[in-house]
Amino acid sequence: MSRSGGLFRLKESRAAPTSSKTEAVHRSKANGTFLMHRKRYAFRPDASLLESKLLLSLTATPGVGVGNPAEVSTLLASKGQHQQANTLQGRYSAGQDMRAADAPLDVKLTGTGQVKDLGRTQLSGSLQLGGFRLPGNDATGTVKLSNARGTVTLQLNGLGGNGQVPGATLNLSASVVSGTGAYKNFRRIGTATVIFGPDTVQAKSTGGKNAIGGTLTIKLNLNPPVR
Repeated sequence: MSRSGGLFRLKESRAAPTSSKTEAVHRSKANGTFLMHRKRYAFRPDASLLESKLLLSLTATPGVGVGNPAEVSTLLASKGQHQQANTLQGRYSAGQDMRAADAPLDVKLTGTGQVKDLGRTQLSGSLQLGGFRLPGNDATGTVKLSNARGTVTLQLNGLGGNGQVPGATLNLSASVVSGTGAYKNFRRIGTATVIFGPDTVQAKSTGGKNAIGGTLTIKLNLNPPVR
């Protein structure tokens, strides 16, 4: 081995030259020697790893950290609560149909649920369905929403009262006609969707074959009146 021009010259041998990650050996055909030059290598991460991370970032829910189950659960819970707001669930019932042919059927309503601006409330009241009345107004009634802070009375009006009650869905107009306590000046107008479940009373009844009853769902959409 000799030094010339700042480079180390090694005589060619048949043995493979030693190398490392930081050195590259280049063969010089001109003089039959190996010239060793130090070469730097930069770290290059695997492209496949970057691709998977990119896909995760693109499909992640905006505003929620990837892989954070606590934040995802909170979003799902709030979504569920929003869907259940303004929904009351309970039962409906009507006794033996002893009314006159032109009289409406009185159907009792009870239930509980969450109502916007009122919170947890209890519902009680009734609907008068069918009978010989003016066209376009064969489903009427009043229901009361109450809790510890006061009460709100809703007037309901609409169509569909001459049909079969079990399994029916009535889309009625709704308006607040009075309030007590904290709701003395509470005023809202909108709609009420009344959903009657299948009859579960008539099949079990032995004395009153015309009695009906079952599950009840009422969905409210109430807003302040436009002045």
